[in-house]
Amino acid sequence: MYMKRREKDEIRQEIREISDADHPPKSCLACGNKKYHRKSYYKRDLFELGDPATSRIVRYEAVTWECNKCKASFSVPDTRIPPRTKYMESVIEYARWRILKKGDSANRISEDLMNVHNVDACPATVASWVKENRKDEDLPQEFNEKLKKNEFSGVISTDGTFKAVNPKKNEEKANKDERLFLQVTRLEDGRLGAYWRVVNRSTKHENSSSD
Repeated sequence: MYMKRREKDEIRQEIREISDADHPPKSCLACGNKKYHRKSYYKRDLFELGDPATSRIVRYEAVTWECNKCKASFSVPDTRIPPRTKYMESVIEYARWRILKKGDSANRISEDLMNVHNVDACPATVASWVKENRKDEDLPQEFNEKLKKNEFSGVISTDGTFKAVNPKKNEEKANKDERLFLQVTRLEDGRLGAYWRVVNRSTKHENSSSD
């Protein structure tokens, strides 16, 4: 690990280096031969949680090896490095905790990540960390009990945690005897959720007359 100070904003930057070369494979993954050599590598930087005065970066070196016998190329990624992202798991878990346990919005978390932890993550990215782990069956029971599946368009959040659903998709489902109503409710985790509901005009009139 080494440190350097960025003169522009006087925030200290800590860089922790991790390389696959520090934990080489025991043998070729294809044929089991124990003789191989380093073929290529690439580096990428990932954000870690910092503090107001410190920006923390993990500089990861991914190495590709080549077997001396069968010429197969293979790699053994470090399990501490999440794939296809520029954020360490500590950042992602922190954001998920803020949303799911504290009820904070993605906009608020995005601002705090930058101002408090020196992590650059837009609200859409923060929201995606929660959405990828949430399924329809995880929705509050009040939706499942009161609404049929084809009446429910999907949860959106009025605080910016989730992006709004596309009204045009709902319009395609509704015919001339149906209308779309935007309803808002309080979710179990404390956030406000909104959804489009298809209501049949004739049914609505019948209910009104019966009252």
